[in-house]
Amino acid sequence: MREMTAQIRGVESGMPASRLEANVCYLGLTPKPVYHQMARGHGGKVVFENDEDRKGFLLRFGKVCECHGWRVHAWMLMDNHFHLLVETP
Repeated sequence: MREMTAQIRGVESGMPASRLEANVCYLGLTPKPVYHQMARGHGGKVVFENDEDRKGFLLRFGKVCECHGWRVHAWMLMDNHFHLLVETP
């Protein structure tokens, strides 16, 4: 299993301005690449203030997936982090 760790700025992804810590793992479960993506608020800070933040994230993420042909198998959005299971073409 290959794992990459990166830090990204929340502003670029539509998140609050606090810094996010992100991990992406290639799972290799299918012929097409499947990735487990996880990001959390730096130092346990809140990423999603409310359900409107979550809805906005899912709307933007859905547009990105549609644009790139990604298939989402699962997601979990919590106050201070999120998980995504995404298959890419």
